[in-house]
Amino acid sequence: MKQLLWLALLSSALIGNTAFAAHCSNSTLRGTLIGAAAGVQNGVRNSGMFMESWDGAGNIQYAEYDTTANINSGVYYGTATYSISPDCIATVVYDGYTPFTWKYFVDPDGKGYVYVNSFNIGGVQAGRMEWVTESMLVDPLSAVPGPCSSATTTGVFNFSSAMTDSSGMPKAHAGVVTFDGAGHFAIQQLASDGYTTTPTNTTGTYAVSDRCIVTTAGGATWFVAPTGSAIWYTGSGQGSVDAGKAIRVSRPGNE
Repeated sequence: MKQLLWLALLSSALIGNTAFAAHCSNSTLRGTLIGAAAGVQNGVRNSGMFMESWDGAGNIQYAEYDTTANINSGVYYGTATYSISPDCIATVVYDGYTPFTWKYFVDPDGKGYVYVNSFNIGGVQAGRMEWVTESMLVDPLSAVPGPCSSATTTGVFNFSSAMTDSSGMPKAHAGVVTFDGAGHFAIQQLASDGYTTTPTNTTGTYAVSDRCIVTTAGGATWFVAPTGSAIWYTGSGQGSVDAGKAIRVSRPGNE
């Protein structure tokens, strides 16, 4: 009797696993995802910020921004192809470069994926990409206006992250950035190296492209969700290497 019960439970578990394994397909990921992460390449700290539009049929257009302590790439664009297996693992080839094939663990509900650099070439980076909209934001050739403007960022955003400065020393910072929705922002933050805490106040001007890329007069670049719920950032090559996500915590009429 116990043996029959055990066999019944085993059969049920196998059926359950099979049902889960058949959950994902190429259509699981459709829309635009954004993420940012810091890492190390052959001893050099770096960070990257990524915006990817998956069409649900095996094709990706992406925008990327990479930085070290003193250099940033600027935003550049490319394409990729992908295939998502029934057990929710995406196989992705960027710009046709087949020697590097990425493997991503996809959320079954299509709300994102996690990744790690696994090419054994001296690079270490891991992160998460988050779904932000059904729109295919990344399309440099599209004549259709995107959903973003300077008003998209209106409100107050909190952020915190660990980083490395230009001398390679570890630091951490946290703060708040306020956007007025009309092209002006202000940042209040505290930075710590474990021995000294330094407050910094910064103001400046910004613009937001219709494709949800924020640029400041000081040369920083950020990606923003079309709803304005979050902003992703990197160190921007201004003497530090970090990457993170700032969350909107209030906005006019919703304090």
